[in-house]
Amino acid sequence: MPVVNKKLNSKSTNLAEQRLLALGFIEGIQKHLSKTPLMIGGRVVKPSDLQKTLQRRIELLDQVRTARGAFRSAVQKMKAHQASTRAELDGFQQLVIAMYGGNYTVLADFQLAPRKKRSLSIETKAAAVEKRVATRKARGTTGSRARAKVHGAVP
Repeated sequence: MPVVNKKLNSKSTNLAEQRLLALGFIEGIQKHLSKTPLMIGGRVVKPSDLQKTLQRRIELLDQVRTARGAFRSAVQKMKAHQASTRAELDGFQQLVIAMYGGNYTVLADFQLAPRKKRSLSIETKAAAVEKRVATRKARGTTGSRARAKVHGAVP
């Protein structure tokens, strides 16, 4: 069994290392402390009770490993399902919004909110007006009234 130089209850110790440590403790208790009562935390603990505690920890660590595997498998299945149905469900959502866009109660039944209208700040609107005026001036474009005032002279 490899030697692991970490604490059993350390947050940085991974599950495999915790399992190895617990197995090592059990093995050490069996070899060296099987008949010696131990004073731990101000109370006397039988080595057999300590072994049971460590064995329970190993069982729980194995359950965690199994549960993690099942969790990862379920997440992969969910992601694959989302990828395969994304276009269809996005299209359905757009269809519902297009059909009931103004009816808030129907959209609420679908757990959807109506599209928000874009609101521009006063500064943004002023900047847009300035750009529009500058663009028209640079291009030399005029409105219909200004064009009506311009008359050509025949030489």
